[in-house]
Amino acid sequence: MLFAATVLAIGLIWPLVTATLSTLLAETFPAEVRYSGISFGYQIGAALVGGTAPLIATLLLSVDHGQWRWIAAFIALSAAISLAAVTNAGTGSAVERVVSKADDAQTDLPGTGAVSGVTNE
Repeated sequence: MLFAATVLAIGLIWPLVTATLSTLLAETFPAEVRYSGISFGYQIGAALVGGTAPLIATLLLSVDHGQWRWIAAFIALSAAISLAAVTNAGTGSAVERVVSKADDAQTDLPGTGAVSGVTNE
């Protein structure tokens, strides 16, 4: 039974998650900052939440004498925060300001100082 559940989860459900996740991440950031934005968000999220979640779950389990209800509440809270972040993704103006500054400077390669139409001879 456990083997069948694992095959179902990894073989049928996880591909649906990864297929939509890549599209969501690609559409969240403009092309100029896409790689940095996705990488920064992913790494910080993995370190802060993924790294501390087992510690918090162990603490909640020990405080409540082996009952799992607070762990379920912690997971539900994490899911609610994730849902709020996904709902508001792409509506922030910080990324748009970075891109508009690069457009105002008319640079071909942001951060290099190469200006459109200028050639080095």
